[in-house]
Amino acid sequence: MPPRIDPRLYFEQHRTLTHTLVGVTLLSVAVAGLITVSSKKRSPLVLVLYAFVGGLTHLALDALPRYPLRPLAPLSSYDYALGLFWWRDPFFKVTAIIGIVLILILPRFLARPFLILGLLVMAGRVAVAFFLHR
Repeated sequence: MPPRIDPRLYFEQHRTLTHTLVGVTLLSVAVAGLITVSSKKRSPLVLVLYAFVGGLTHLALDALPRYPLRPLAPLSSYDYALGLFWWRDPFFKVTAIIGIVLILILPRFLARPFLILGLLVMAGRVAVAFFLHR
């Protein structure tokens, strides 16, 4: 029998360097560099900014469930977790999957309203959880 792997191992390792401000900064520069090499349409600085905002948004969303996050590591070992809902929240998963599918299959001018609607729905879910949690 192969050795059993603790299912928490993924989260313990996944939420290390990549889920810190240092990691988000490094990943933003790397992603912007890769996109710049393959496409000269945007300024590298603008791409770094987009990637950084996306990374910060990812960190903020990852702080919503009960599973802790250490975005200030290695400067601080303080765990951040708002505990608003379960990390496998089906509402978020389904909304995100529908949004990704619509963005991939619809032309940009049609996909954009669905993207905005999906973000508003998710924000509403967070707001409801926040007020129920208080």
